[in-house]
Amino acid sequence: MKTLIPVGALLACLGAGAAARAEEAPPQPAWVEQRVLTADFAFAAYATLEDEELSTIHGIRIVDRKTGATVQEIQVNDALPTRRALAELVQVVDANFDGRPDIALPYNDGGAGPNFVNQYYLFDPRRGQFALDALLSELSQPSVDPDGTITSAARGGCCQHSGAKYRYIKGKLTLVEELNESLSADGKWIETSTRRLVNGKWQRRFKRVPLRE
Repeated sequence: MKTLIPVGALLACLGAGAAARAEEAPPQPAWVEQRVLTADFAFAAYATLEDEELSTIHGIRIVDRKTGATVQEIQVNDALPTRRALAELVQVVDANFDGRPDIALPYNDGGAGPNFVNQYYLFDPRRGQFALDALLSELSQPSVDPDGTITSAARGGCCQHSGAKYRYIKGKLTLVEELNESLSADGKWIETSTRRLVNGKWQRRFKRVPLRE
């Protein structure tokens, strides 16, 4: 003898299954207008809202503010989730100090550590488009400073730290100063080595001080 399932119970079961499948569906990327503007351009980010706190950027759209036409789209590969808001993924900064706005976006926020990196796209006035600066985009903890320098820092565990300073010289990002600090192999000294570019030549210094317990 067949057992009949009440229609109401069957619909409830199907509804629960559909809801479960919807919850399991991965978040989908969408275009999100960015808050920043330049005199010439507006921006949109193709991004995924991973959860209430994390978002991932997959691409950038640059729009001519006068005509509303899209002048460039940039695909962003393998970016990791960031805690920056969806409408603030694109930032405007004059990264190479040429007086023209460039754009930066979060690429790897460092996870549990401090060694985050950004991707920087510099404006090329000859082409009227933005192009990735690969070297600048590799720097750990980058900071574009008002004095015309770019600083970088990195931490390798508890016992090794480094820092560097760069300038754009003839349009090329150039290392001009570097510092490395680490604990000696015997664990008794803090060793600091620095070098600085002066008149095209490197000046080096080394300092060793006892570790205070």
